[in-house]
Amino acid sequence: MAQVNIRMEQDLKRQFGALCDELGVSMTTAFNIFAIAMVRKRGFPFDVNLEGLNGEADEKMRELADDRVNAAKSLFGILPKEADPEEAKEDRLK
Repeated sequence: MAQVNIRMEQDLKRQFGALCDELGVSMTTAFNIFAIAMVRKRGFPFDVNLEGLNGEADEKMRELADDRVNAAKSLFGILPKEADPEEAKEDRLK
């Protein structure tokens, strides 16, 4: 057997240890399960992507997008992608 040392925040270690206890496994067993799953899958055993990574940042991005849409609606009265250049021209001439 090889030995691996890792560093993590004390509070995370406490929470991880408590969860492992509830599941009836040691932290070593949990890490081994993760390592086996990663080797079998030849990657992380879960999706790793930027989408949804930071809920607060996602919410801010949605707010900014909504603000832009609302600004476009008030400026044009419609969403820009729905605008027909000919109809817009006719409306301006009225």
